[in-house]
Amino acid sequence: MNPYDLNRETGGSSAGSGAAIAANYGLIGLGEDTGGSIRVPASFCNLVGLRPTVGLISRRGLSPLVKSQDTPGPMTRTVRDAALMLDVLAGYDPQDIYTATAVIAGSPVGGSYAANLSEKRLSKARVGVLNSAFGPESDPECATVNKVIRNALSKFEEAATTIVDVEIPNLEHYISFTAVFMSRSRYDIENFLAAHPILKGVTLESIHATKTYHPALPLLEKLGTAVTHPYDDLDYVARLDEQAEFQRIVIGLMAELRLDAIAYPSVRIPAPTIEDVLGTRFKDNFPTNTVIASHLRQPAISVPVGFTENGLPVGMELLGIPYSEQKLLELAYSIESIMKARRTPNF
Repeated sequence: MNPYDLNRETGGSSAGSGAAIAANYGLIGLGEDTGGSIRVPASFCNLVGLRPTVGLISRRGLSPLVKSQDTPGPMTRTVRDAALMLDVLAGYDPQDIYTATAVIAGSPVGGSYAANLSEKRLSKARVGVLNSAFGPESDPECATVNKVIRNALSKFEEAATTIVDVEIPNLEHYISFTAVFMSRSRYDIENFLAAHPILKGVTLESIHATKTYHPALPLLEKLGTAVTHPYDDLDYVARLDEQAEFQRIVIGLMAELRLDAIAYPSVRIPAPTIEDVLGTRFKDNFPTNTVIASHLRQPAISVPVGFTENGLPVGMELLGIPYSEQKLLELAYSIESIMKARRTPNF
């Protein structure tokens, strides 16, 4: 249940963390993000949610969905709390070789991601707006989110932010083709279960065979019949090639336009009803933009920017280049100070 409307969805998969932190049941929370599991609940629950560069934080002990794409990250009520959490979480772990990323990233300026947060950061920023990531105005749910995001962008301009309209060529193709869930998720989950010290004999295949899982889990249903090894997907290498190409295009665009970040709605709609989520409305597609950063394997942060007319939170996502967590946190802190969008839920 969403603390801002108990008939609404919290967002997943880190739904418990999102609901608990939003409801003031805890101070900080941790999520694990493959395609948006930190940023979707952050958007729906009026939280700050940071997906760092893959490998900045160790995944030891966490169950992967896509090993090369998964990352833990902070879920908090304030940007400063997220920065302080990252100070504690980031670093090299010899039991997760992906954390070589933390070595490449190095130490943040001043020795802390929270050391340089400033309310004035937006006044010196160049922010791209990815218009194609906005939902259609003809859809009332999308329109209400668009209104909140556009209002926030206008306030950025008042704060002297340089706003630049941007488009990523062939965006829909890259989002679709570079998805590797069906290529390697079954393989990664099976390896995790096989190495688990307690779950002896449990496999994804055995779970799928029972058919006792909730029917509103279409991905689990699909993974039960997915390829057992990534190389069994004849397009797997092409997907990885295009993933790298996708990243080069986006980073090149940001370099050409001298952008500090690219902004868009974290999710194109506000929190849907529980009935919608448990039903068939989103069986084949959920209108989130969080997969953009996930498939790019780049850091992104969702920051609250306001509420719809019926009181549902809206998050704005900022996409950065790899290892730009400090800049994203600085921008988010400035946005937080301008928008003042934190509102305690009443339930």
